Amino acid sequence: MARGRCQTMICKPGSFEFGWVIGFLEGEGTFYSTRKPGSGVRITVRAYQVQREPLERLLRYTGIGSISKPHQPKDNPKASPISGWSLHEGKTCILFLETIIAFMSPRRQMQIAAVLSRYEARPRRDGLAAVNKSWATRRARGWTHPGFKGRFGSKMQLIKAEGA
Repeated sequence: MARGRCQTMICKPGSFEFGWVIGFLEGEGTFYSTRKPGSGVRITVRAYQVQREPLERLLRYTGIGSISKPHQPKDNPKASPISGWSLHEGKTCILFLETIIAFMSPRRQMQIAAVLSRYEARPRRDGLAAVNKSWATRRARGWTHPGFKGRFGSKMQLIKAEGA
């Protein structure tokens, strides 16, 4: 999937495939959010299985997410290797959760609602302030903006100021 693009599920509510996805995630899914300094809130949906086939079916029915390579659980070296399906692509993940929340059990609905509320409560980045700060830093370091060259600024470049 290309970065910045939002995909939607292939299966639609009311279809057999959608019901299968809901049932599978009801039993095997994990919904959580993490916060990393400087990167905001990351929402993740995961499901782990020893058998890879259900994960491939989940990927085929949804058309979103990815499957990890099988790995050995660290806490139990005698256990069978497990694979995992995960989805954490920003808007795609949010749309997915908003689509399935009404069909999940009350317990899962509370988990998903908590994840979505943490995402909504995240600090917002002021894009214009970030751009202004970036240019102020560049000017302080002696860089100048020569203006746009070519159509739509496709040839824009920074030039080191003389004597800086």
